[in-house]
Amino acid sequence: MFFEKWFDSGDLVIYEPEYNYMAYDDSERPYMIRSTEDSKIGLFLKYISVDSFDSCEVYIFSLNKIIVIPQTYLKLLSKNTQI
Repeated sequence: MFFEKWFDSGDLVIYEPEYNYMAYDDSERPYMIRSTEDSKIGLFLKYISVDSFDSCEVYIFSLNKIIVIPQTYLKLLSKNTQI
């Protein structure tokens, strides 16, 4: 799937993962449960593939590590203007 390039190296981002779970009611009818994890602030590093822009590397400050995530889980906090 093709995505547009939203971020540049050094941008300050907020990571907001979203989870979808399938559940069933008492009558065994399926329904979707959506939940989100606490937001985390990070530093955008790079896209994994410059052809699709679908996944990227981000350094998450509170976790003190680099993670690979879909760019759709990110929102821009501050654009890096010191390039």
